[in-house]
Amino acid sequence: MADSLRKPLMLLGLSFCLISVVRGQTVVLNTSFEEFAPGSIHQQDDWLVEEGQALISDSSRFVHSGSQGLFFQVSNEKLVVRYIPFAAADSGISGVVYLDVWVRIEQLETKDFAINGYDLYGGSQKRAFVLEFDTPSGTEGKFQVYDGSSKVVVQNYQLGQWHRISARVDYQRGIYQVIFDQSEAVTVNFRENYTPSRPDARKEFHELRFNLGYDGAVGTVAAAIDDLYIGTDPIPDVTFPPTEVYYTIQVEQPAVGRITLDPDQEQYLEGTWVTATLELPEGYINLGWTGDLSGTELVKEFQVFKDMVIGAEVGIDSLNPPPRYRVEVIQPDTGRITLDPPGGEYYAHTTVTATLELPPGFINLGWTGDLSGTELEKTFVVLKDMTIGAVVVEDTTPPMVYTVRTAEELKSVLRGELRPGDIVEVEDGVYDTGGGITIEASGTETKPIIIRAKNIGQAELTGKTYFTFRKSSYIILEGFKFTSNVYTAVKLEACHHIRITRNIFQLDETGRESSKWIVVGGYYADPSLLSHHNRIDHNIFRDKQTLGNFITIDGGDVVSQHDRIDHNYFYNIGPRAENEKEAIRVGWSELSLTDGYTVIEYNLFERCDGDPEIVSIKSSKDTVRYNTFRASQGSLTLRHGNGSVVYGNFFLGEGREGTGGVRVYAKDHKIYNNYFEGLTGSVWDAAITLTNGDTDEGSLSAHWRVQNVLIAHNTLVNNYSNIEIGYARSDNSWKKEPRNVQIINNLVVAGELTNRDLITIYTEPTDFVWAGNIMYPKTGYGLGITADPAEIFVADPLLEENNGLWVLSAQSPAVDAGSSLNFSIMEDFQGQPRDALPDVGADELSSAPVLRRPLQPEDVGPFASDSISTSVEVRSHRPAQTVLKGFPNPFITSTVLAFSLPERSQITLFVYDMLGREVARLYDGELEAGSYRLVWQPEDELASGIYLVVLTTDRGTAAYKLALIR
Repeated sequence: MADSLRKPLMLLGLSFCLISVVRGQTVVLNTSFEEFAPGSIHQQDDWLVEEGQALISDSSRFVHSGSQGLFFQVSNEKLVVRYIPFAAADSGISGVVYLDVWVRIEQLETKDFAINGYDLYGGSQKRAFVLEFDTPSGTEGKFQVYDGSSKVVVQNYQLGQWHRISARVDYQRGIYQVIFDQSEAVTVNFRENYTPSRPDARKEFHELRFNLGYDGAVGTVAAAIDDLYIGTDPIPDVTFPPTEVYYTIQVEQPAVGRITLDPDQEQYLEGTWVTATLELPEGYINLGWTGDLSGTELVKEFQVFKDMVIGAEVGIDSLNPPPRYRVEVIQPDTGRITLDPPGGEYYAHTTVTATLELPPGFINLGWTGDLSGTELEKTFVVLKDMTIGAVVVEDTTPPMVYTVRTAEELKSVLRGELRPGDIVEVEDGVYDTGGGITIEASGTETKPIIIRAKNIGQAELTGKTYFTFRKSSYIILEGFKFTSNVYTAVKLEACHHIRITRNIFQLDETGRESSKWIVVGGYYADPSLLSHHNRIDHNIFRDKQTLGNFITIDGGDVVSQHDRIDHNYFYNIGPRAENEKEAIRVGWSELSLTDGYTVIEYNLFERCDGDPEIVSIKSSKDTVRYNTFRASQGSLTLRHGNGSVVYGNFFLGEGREGTGGVRVYAKDHKIYNNYFEGLTGSVWDAAITLTNGDTDEGSLSAHWRVQNVLIAHNTLVNNYSNIEIGYARSDNSWKKEPRNVQIINNLVVAGELTNRDLITIYTEPTDFVWAGNIMYPKTGYGLGITADPAEIFVADPLLEENNGLWVLSAQSPAVDAGSSLNFSIMEDFQGQPRDALPDVGADELSSAPVLRRPLQPEDVGPFASDSISTSVEVRSHRPAQTVLKGFPNPFITSTVLAFSLPERSQITLFVYDMLGREVARLYDGELEAGSYRLVWQPEDELASGIYLVVLTTDRGTAAYKLALIR
């Protein structure tokens, strides 16, 4: 009945002679409770009642001998009664301790009634023995004891009858024997296998505790005990059979030589004599036995009284050293052979491991020279001069296609040996793997491993499912819907060329305080191993409520490098937190001076309200371009690090409270060709924010001074606060004003929201350059600074509206009015080329095609292509055109279609699939001028995909793409 986690093995009925020192007998308690006062036993002698009732009673039902007994009673409550003869700070009794008690169970429901022996030294509260009456069935139940964590049934007990329990507890060996009603003894291990915190590591008895299996258990019990004895004197009329204990000896072989045991057995009877012999080749000596042996002799005799570990440290005999041999490595054309230990010259009998490191897609056809076999790692003993090499060839094994239909199949395939070119295709359905799947396989550039859903969004990963890619490369993860309740859904550890594409992330955050949905980082066991060149594209991330990020780019010694995040839809993160709730975080303070080269482009951020920093850049030399930020509270923030660029982005506040643009810290950044409109934020969230810093350098978590920054060719239209400089916090504690900043060729135009000056200066900056800017304040307000016309020319820029954007008209004074830069900007914010005389602002007046525009939901996510369709429609003070939008988009069950009509019109509102087939007819009739909303709830049989909503009016046709996700 030995615990599987603990050997020795105990046997009964055999005896052997032990010689021990007897320190004298101790009687801890020997009572029939006659000396106790009637009523609660609480605080009588060493008894404490912490939960429930324990009463001294003279009822005949609760008295076995004499006139009183101890009665326990609770009804749907806890029971915790403690007898503590030895405090935790004091020594208890050890060696062999006996327990004898009579017990009567009258009633027992829900939980068990347990008698526990505790070792309390140092507050550890470790259980040595547990004697337990389980919940009965009818009038009979089982009396059982614990053998480690396992229960062992001893006998049956009867309700309403007295039963005698006798125990012999051996604190030296960690075992105890129990006899129930004078039946055969049962021998088991201690309930907990522990090493005491005492200096001498001695296990002791301190406390007897009565409860319902554990202290927090709630149940119903009526039980009595009487004639209780605890002590080191044996129980006079009870005989326990002798025990045998078996132990193990673990041998740790030295690098040179070999240890043998005589006798050589799996287990050894306590007290067995064993001879350990260290056999050494010539030239080596024993520097000392290790583990549980000592000395330097080659033959060592010892007796076994516990589980043992033995080894030996072997060294070179300096007076007679062994010969030395060389191992010559012939490197293959592909891959590399390394030796451990390195060096190439070794003493005879040295054990060496040769490792063949191969790129994915290649195999070892065979070791050459003095080695053989095809394994990648080969261990050998050096006994002569050697030459080793390997024949490496391309792996021509045909790729496999695995079709997965169950969670178990998914785990089995992904944890198996995936090879370059393999495809894992997951059928439609819901999959809960019950935990994480770690993937350490790699594909190649021409033969990536593909793990994909058969149909985008139709294979749902839920429950506790998540993926960890460890030191992997060239893998594509595509088309899944993640609804798992996990901290991280996909983690990359020291990976490169992993693509996470066309997935839907909508994690269940129930019960969580934080979660980071995708993490790209290093490898915890070796921080020098980096992630790099990964791509996260065409995904949907939506509905995040807890702290943490949709995407976190971390690292090891340096931040992950050359990662690309593009064509994703980030929607609805909130409510607002003060920190740690950015949609994307790239790097962190300790890695901020390492170069990331991360590119964030062509993403749509909508209602990303979780953090003052929508995107937080905390590394150096990153690029944020061609993104659209819609109605998102907060700002794109260059928080730590130097040398990043922000260009070609659209910041559209849509009048929503708290919407911001770009906030900058540190140095050598470039902010250009961005478009800001309808933003309402200020202070931290102006369209362009340059606050003071609290340091020039030093603490990586501080706010470093803004310096050597270029802000050029940006267009700011109808924002509440456009440019703010030098905010020093409310307590004026940030003293490092911005310096060496160039603000050149920017176009700033007030609008309905702009009820203030265009520029706010809190702290006068140092060495600022203003040149070639055109600004047009609102009537009654000004620039906010004093500037000559060469710095800021005040004029109406004569903008006109083009597909919802305010751009230059041919008559604009901004045309060809830009100042020269020492930095080349080759195109404008819409991808049109700039000429030799650049225009002021983000737009360049041009007849060239428009290549970029603000992104809509249909331009990003799983069903979008890489290209963004554009059209040109110029408006200047004409009646409003028909506007058609859908919200939410993508949607699962229903979406609201909103449109406005500038005049009375006959309309039709139909929905088509991408093959042009009509799938819904939402309206056909006449409507007055105004704004309208219609709900479209597709039929259940309509599949996921892209659908085209077409609104036809008397003025023309408007179309809008919707993404349905089932």
